[in-house]
Amino acid sequence: MGTRSFIARPTGPATGSRYAGIYCHFDGYPDYQLPLLLGALRYRFNGDIDALRRHLIDAPHDWSNLGLDLLQGAPDHVLHQLDPHKALPPSTPLTDVITPDGKPAEPFLITERNSDGLD
Repeated sequence: MGTRSFIARPTGPATGSRYAGIYCHFDGYPDYQLPLLLGALRYRFNGDIDALRRHLIDAPHDWSNLGLDLLQGAPDHVLHQLDPHKALPPSTPLTDVITPDGKPAEPFLITERNSDGLD
C-alpha cells in the first residue's frame, strides 16, 4: 500500500473550506515530497507558486506519484540528492481507477468538508 498524501492550496472563506487539494497515492512522506515540491517551485516553475498549483491541483486527474520530472531544470547535485540511484519514475497520473459502472473515476477535490475519515 502507498503512503498517501494530499496536495492542497488555501482557499477563501467563500468556498466553505480552508483548503482544496488532490490525492497522491504513493511516496507521501514529507521527507520526500517536501524537497520535491520545493525543488519544482524553484527550478521548473521559477518561483511561480500559482503555476505549480495549477499543474498539480487543477490537473484532470489525481496522482499515483510525483516524480523527478517536476525537477526539470534543476542542477545535477539537486537531482542526485533526491534520487542518488536514479531510480525514481516521473510523475504518474492516477488513471487506473474505475467506478462500479466501469467508467474512469473523476478526480476528487478534497476539502475540509469532505476529508473526515480519510487516512
